[in-house]
Amino acid sequence: MQAEAEPESDADMHSGSDSTLTELESNSSVRSESDSDDQMQSASASASETEVHPILAFYDSEHKAPFDPEDPETTFEHVMLWTDSELEHRHDYIQHLFPIPEVSGANPNAPVLTEEVRDAFIADPDLQENMRRAWVMMMAFFGWELATEEMAEGAHVRVGYPVPRRHFRDLAEQTWLQHSNHNQLRITRIIRSMRILGLYEEAQMMTSALMDADEAAQNVVNAETLGIWFDTSIRPVCYPPMFPKNDVPVYPDEDGTEEVMPADDHEDETISRQGFLEGASLDYEAEGRGHPGIYEPHFPEHPLSAVLTPDVQSLYQHYERFSPRLRSERDSESPERLSL
Repeated sequence: MQAEAEPESDADMHSGSDSTLTELESNSSVRSESDSDDQMQSASASASETEVHPILAFYDSEHKAPFDPEDPETTFEHVMLWTDSELEHRHDYIQHLFPIPEVSGANPNAPVLTEEVRDAFIADPDLQENMRRAWVMMMAFFGWELATEEMAEGAHVRVGYPVPRRHFRDLAEQTWLQHSNHNQLRITRIIRSMRILGLYEEAQMMTSALMDADEAAQNVVNAETLGIWFDTSIRPVCYPPMFPKNDVPVYPDEDGTEEVMPADDHEDETISRQGFLEGASLDYEAEGRGHPGIYEPHFPEHPLSAVLTPDVQSLYQHYERFSPRLRSERDSESPERLSL
């Protein structure tokens, strides 16, 4: 026969009760900590969703955020359907469509481009494609369309190069083909924004097409603006468009990298063309101008050799032709500059 178990003593019973209570308290504590962790993770996830940069929220196809929170019809897709009249007369969209690192004088509350935004665009082809759509829309507004195979053959340009639309001269004169106006400032912004966000070729094609058209119209645009477009297309993006530098670009050596460019008069150094195009270090903040600048990113899909396109050579040729006019204009009163 099995021996009967001896009855538990009071001490044993209390000990078992205490153990059970301790276990219940421990489980409750674990559940409480788990609930707390879940709440923190939920709050963190919610915060991360609300902390999406406004430019990314506007451009991203999932967020579809309007650039004006009070107007639901200011999403990216809505803007893509705007008329030429809306593109001309509204002044609150261009800073969102083509962001730059500098604060806008015309719309100081608009978000500025940050390294977070730059990296997101470089990593996401969909964001770049949306920006390209925005660029095509603005090019149509300014008077161009992109060449198809058939159009390219007739115009002796490559496929995708901007070619004049029907009634080009009228469209251009109504928008940018004037001595000086606000659309020329928009163009500077567009070129700078696209270069920073990875659309190198589009930026340089646009500048080349602008200079071709101005020459065909017998030099309507003031030479200072042409110089700013040239600098914005070629110089390292750490330099804002109006940064007071006097570097004069020249043709590269045969290897395309070693030609030396003159430095500023007050500097005791020169800059190689390779350093010029790669974005040599510049502490913009140290100059007392309030912004550290953003350096041109280098990624496999945009190596230095890709920057030296036929458009770049065309831009240098344009520069040689308009630079004498630029020097002449600088000797006289320079045109009034507005805010980007």
